[in-house]
Amino acid sequence: MKTDIIKILKCPICGGRPFKIDSVTGAYNEYREGAILCDTCNYSFSLDQGVVDFLAEPSQEIVKERKASSDEARIRTKEGDEFFINPETIERFSHLFMSLPRGDGSYFFKQGGSFQNFAEGSHRFYDLVDTWGIEPGMKVLELGAAFCWASREFVKKGCDVVAVDITDYLKVADLYLRDGLYFERIYADMDKLPFENDSFDIIFAAATIHHSSDLDKTFKELNRVLKKGGKIILINECFVGVFEKPQQHPDDFGYNDHYYPVWKWQEAIKNNGFSRARVIFLSFLKDYVARKEARGAKSGFKLKLAKAIIRVPVVDKLFSFLMIPHRILFRPKSVLIEATK
Repeated sequence: MKTDIIKILKCPICGGRPFKIDSVTGAYNEYREGAILCDTCNYSFSLDQGVVDFLAEPSQEIVKERKASSDEARIRTKEGDEFFINPETIERFSHLFMSLPRGDGSYFFKQGGSFQNFAEGSHRFYDLVDTWGIEPGMKVLELGAAFCWASREFVKKGCDVVAVDITDYLKVADLYLRDGLYFERIYADMDKLPFENDSFDIIFAAATIHHSSDLDKTFKELNRVLKKGGKIILINECFVGVFEKPQQHPDDFGYNDHYYPVWKWQEAIKNNGFSRARVIFLSFLKDYVARKEARGAKSGFKLKLAKAIIRVPVVDKLFSFLMIPHRILFRPKSVLIEATK
């Protein structure tokens, strides 16, 4: 943590500010260990490996999610060995984390690998990131940052970035800091963000907001910390079709996954201060190709045809457009949400 972040922090306990830093400068020219103290209520928030913990009074849902991520998430080798994600594992498999989300072509990013989903969905980010109007100097908040690969990419674009998550995955960021790609890391609840009003130009989240039990509450909070004219960008979220049965209950694995229909997302965004909201159905053929290639599928007729269509953007867009009704009714996968304050 560096001192500049103090300017936009707000105590999640009392809403007060400013803060005092009870720490000394360490590696990466940041405060690494110690605490920061709220001047108003004197609450002390711990600082560990450069990450400030603002989850002072976590909800039961967050407690369950943190436990699930700690108990269940692990890296599995091809030989069947398993490694819980901790500092030792991060160092051991640093080359894998550094190659996220596309991967290094190894087993870990193929079918059955621990990072299969990252590789299969990576094209959505890289195909679109240059269309989001992100410019050097913008303040970007990444929610549900996890292994922080998107924060890393925003820093490369010259942005001032804050990565927020509830898990220790944030500590993977040290791998990027070693390469001189600095950004802030904070443990926080997306429904109770520790930031002043109007703090960010962009809020980005990948596969995160569907963990919310109350979309209205979440989008109201996102609107609060977003600057006027700022934008939220959401990818890889979970949706459910009108006639589709949700794949699991929020409590099934402890991750609080919710499957909301498209209209529910639109309603929550429009009802909470956003002047422009777009739900964009992305190319399902690109998803199909990425999924098949990650799973080592043979290049049969269907795969060759899908690749041929993708090479003609107009035809690809036409196919995606024609499939929108079916996707809304039965399986709204591969959707981008953009909204402007």
